[in-house]
Amino acid sequence: MIDKAKASARDGSMRLRICWAMGTIWFVSFLLSQLMAGTGAGAAAGGIMVLMLIAIVAVHGSMLYGWPGFGVYLAMGTAIGFGLEASSVANGFPFGSYVHNTPGPKPLGVPIQAIVVYVLAGWYAWAIGRSILLDQPDRIGGAGYVAVPLVAAFILCGLDYPNDPIGATIKGDWTYAHPGGQFGVPLSNYLGWIFTGWVLFQLFSLIEKRFPPCEAVQSRRYWLLPCLMWLAMPLQFVFSWLGAPGGTVNLGESTFVIADIHEAALIGSLFSMVLPALIAIYRLVGR
Repeated sequence: MIDKAKASARDGSMRLRICWAMGTIWFVSFLLSQLMAGTGAGAAAGGIMVLMLIAIVAVHGSMLYGWPGFGVYLAMGTAIGFGLEASSVANGFPFGSYVHNTPGPKPLGVPIQAIVVYVLAGWYAWAIGRSILLDQPDRIGGAGYVAVPLVAAFILCGLDYPNDPIGATIKGDWTYAHPGGQFGVPLSNYLGWIFTGWVLFQLFSLIEKRFPPCEAVQSRRYWLLPCLMWLAMPLQFVFSWLGAPGGTVNLGESTFVIADIHEAALIGSLFSMVLPALIAIYRLVGR
């Protein structure tokens, strides 16, 4: 038993080092994808960045819940994200009525990459919410079963808040039947993100104790990684704002200045992404 415990501890420590190594690669490829945007090298860096995001979430999640537990999270995130996206495309609940315009396969009108975003971003939001609210982020109990899913849902929506107006107007990745006040994005979209995240986190919180974590998740370094990555992600809005082209974009009866949309995304990300990341980092370091 002692040998097995030591082997498990070594395995967890190794996976944590791998996560940090991949996090470094992610950050470098992220910067390169922004600096060389619009070039073949930038596209290649962007591909590496996405691969690192997926790998980090998988390894990081396997440490907290084991591979079976992470598989359950993956299945729940995929099912809930796809189900509610398809529901909204079909009848407007919970995000509002809209259609996806991106190329590629779209079962029931839902592109695969949209579901990947829920699973990946959801994991970071879940880790950050735990880091903010729990004295021991690897252990949830009591009021945490209610508070952590709700806070994590708002953190998840914080990723969409600056991104959605860019996708809905400048890129035209999706079109709302009834455009709203946030550069054409309706309130229902953000409420839908909060609802979707809350359903996932609330349901998963009820079964997570069935999947014991490895010893390495007690390390502060384990929880700092997702917080630092979340803190770095809004840098994309700095680059897009600095490189914003002139001109306007029309959406229904409204006309928006393209540079204004990018600047508003940067401003919004300071509160929706940077702030919760800083609070989580302070909480972790303060412990």
